[in-house]
Amino acid sequence: MLADQGILYRLDASGTVETIVAEGARHPTGSPDRTRLAFVRSHTLRVRESSGLVRSLPTPCLTGLNWPEFSSNGQWIYFSARATCGTCIHRIPTGGGSPEQAASAGLFALDAVLQR
Repeated sequence: MLADQGILYRLDASGTVETIVAEGARHPTGSPDRTRLAFVRSHTLRVRESSGLVRSLPTPCLTGLNWPEFSSNGQWIYFSARATCGTCIHRIPTGGGSPEQAASAGLFALDAVLQR
């Protein structure tokens, strides 16, 4: 993948642009099995499947979503967001569901949370 000004491109083996994957994407990250891509676009957490399907994950009452990161088993997406706790680390199942607070510390706690 190549990102340039919020546009994600898929490259072939020679480095030639194959397709545009997503426009307006911020903070892209790949799943451990390399079949999904999580990113933030238009203040919404999104997951792009290898089939090309892009799903929006519901994050009601959360703003300022940033830095999504898959858990090591690919079952969760952790991300930084603002809520009543201030800026906290939250997580949501990759298949959708309700987000939950994973840590009350800010973005610097993300590495520690992912090591659990």
